[in-house]
Amino acid sequence: MAQQNLKEIHDSLVALAKKAGDLVMTAAPSATTSDTKVNSVDLVTETDVAVEKLVADTLREKYPDYNIRGQGSYRNLTTRLPLNPSPEPLTGLDKALAAVEWGQDRSGPNYEVKWRTFLKLVSAKELDGAMVHGQRMFGSAALNLCAVAAGQLDVYWEGGPWAWDFAAGKLILEEAGGMFVGGNPGDWEPALDGRTVLAVRGAPSGQKQLIEEFWSYVVGRFAYPS
Repeated sequence: MAQQNLKEIHDSLVALAKKAGDLVMTAAPSATTSDTKVNSVDLVTETDVAVEKLVADTLREKYPDYNIRGQGSYRNLTTRLPLNPSPEPLTGLDKALAAVEWGQDRSGPNYEVKWRTFLKLVSAKELDGAMVHGQRMFGSAALNLCAVAAGQLDVYWEGGPWAWDFAAGKLILEEAGGMFVGGNPGDWEPALDGRTVLAVRGAPSGQKQLIEEFWSYVVGRFAYPS
């Protein structure tokens, strides 16, 4: 193998990364053209495949004496180069203020329900967890409900907000075909001032099944004064 100019390699890789980035930014991938890799969390879109092809083909042509190793792959020449993108481009949620909103009250039984449930949601299947794609909150119950209505979030689960926090967002959600039930398991017809919510975005089918599956990961029950 001939001695390679490291500066030349560096410049080539930087140029390739920018070219791949431009492809991602202009593609605006849609969830309707997505597939999965290993499990439901590991999303792949047509854009991912195009970027993989661009990167792999360019590297093989420019550096034929080198093998390619992608993240999580074995040393190889022919296996597709696995990329691990964030799922945000699928839903339009490419900016988020916080990963998880824990609420103002950080003690007591309701807080314990929250953190134990959040832990269950993000844990691996082998640990009886849900292995959800991600957790996002906007800091406002109304904005969270609108994000579910828009399909940017699949589910919104919360305890603590008041009726005036939920009312407008609940109306928008239901007009968009979403479902609004209680945050506690089995609460199919919650009072508006019940202070808990589980919101699911509109879908042709499967909403009730998703609600029941989500409830199965809730640890304990909220008990807020109305």
